[in-house]
Amino acid sequence: MNRTRLSSLIVAAALFAPVPVMAQGKQFMPAVSMQLKTRELNAPAAIKGRLEGIRAEIKSQRLSFEVGYTEAMDHPLEQLCGLKVPADAAARIAAQMPLSAKMLSDDAVAVSAYAKITPSFKMGMAQSLATGGVSASAFNWVTQGKVTPVKNQGGCGSCWVFGTMAAFESSWAIRNHQLVDLSEQDILSCSSTHPAGNGNGSCNGGWMEWVTKTLTYQGTGTEASKPYTGTNGTCTTIPRPYFASAWGFVAGYGLPTVAQLKAALVQHGVLSVGVMATPAFQAYHSGVFNQNVAGLNHCVAIVGWDDTMGGGSWLIKNSWGTGWGMGGYMWIKYGANGIGTHAVWVDAKAIPPAPVEDCLSFNPTNLKVQHTGSNYLVVDGNHSMIAFGSQSDADKAINTIRKHGFRRICFVGRPFTPGHGMTYFLP
Repeated sequence: MNRTRLSSLIVAAALFAPVPVMAQGKQFMPAVSMQLKTRELNAPAAIKGRLEGIRAEIKSQRLSFEVGYTEAMDHPLEQLCGLKVPADAAARIAAQMPLSAKMLSDDAVAVSAYAKITPSFKMGMAQSLATGGVSASAFNWVTQGKVTPVKNQGGCGSCWVFGTMAAFESSWAIRNHQLVDLSEQDILSCSSTHPAGNGNGSCNGGWMEWVTKTLTYQGTGTEASKPYTGTNGTCTTIPRPYFASAWGFVAGYGLPTVAQLKAALVQHGVLSVGVMATPAFQAYHSGVFNQNVAGLNHCVAIVGWDDTMGGGSWLIKNSWGTGWGMGGYMWIKYGANGIGTHAVWVDAKAIPPAPVEDCLSFNPTNLKVQHTGSNYLVVDGNHSMIAFGSQSDADKAINTIRKHGFRRICFVGRPFTPGHGMTYFLP
């Protein structure tokens, strides 16, 4: 096909700009006690009664954490806890273990081959960032700048998406040096419809595997491209340049040892894990959570550990907003309420995907110049196509398009990154 470049000076419109690196933001902080006291003071009688019952339980069992009227208590607990372990989970996990090993091997071969032909390629390595490795008494990925800010799933049982996406976002930041806010809604809406997702997750619950499979075969986009609505929504087409290259369970079915979880954190980054969320968990505000209740109903992300906290604790990132826990985080004792069960790691794809041609049709008679800031955009209705630095250059472009009878504009490699991508016109 004969393709004609309009100008060597064409600049992509702002619509196709690369996703910016996010600022890390504040570290996890304890909830402000006065705020919680004020909320509790003005709380309904039912909330006050629940907190009195939880505090009585904490006192009788000599537990070491404090509770308050957290924002998570504004939702029914069963609405927040959406981890649904499949009946055949043991068989599924056993079958996945050798597949995960092969995915890791294939990824290592591909990365090595790409690095040989691309001298500028520098993939980040989790092991080189995890100072002290598994022998360190304390480590967390938050202080390394590899954890996105705390999010809020609202009244939708989508914890299985948020916990696993937290792990994926961390791996992307580690391997690609870019902390990006990705779309939980895209996974929530598409995991049940995409064949590779092989699941049926929804606001009524789901399983980490549905997320990792969708990330591996379909990829996902940014939060901006598909904002979270707290509903099942519908699966729509968006740019999805963020893929996983490998994923797996830390140690097969069940609860891995502390050593196994630490090793996985050091090798892969943040982990998506199961835990039993109770009314006390829902009301947690500070201290080391050390309840011991059987069961599994919630998915969170382990981001680090501290052997000196309460005899050894994990730092977890929840998806109930910053009005829960210590700004959305919790210290939880090793093994408490099954924390770490069915732990999942996920590695982000580090090799850039091959550029994809993306063409749009337009009516040349509708073209006009729109002045925005320092740019002169050639637009077709509400769609911005290309930008120039002057009115005269934009006018010349429109004349050239009409003269040659161009009716399609094509992009290769968007969203564009500096020095990459191409734009051209076709009849």
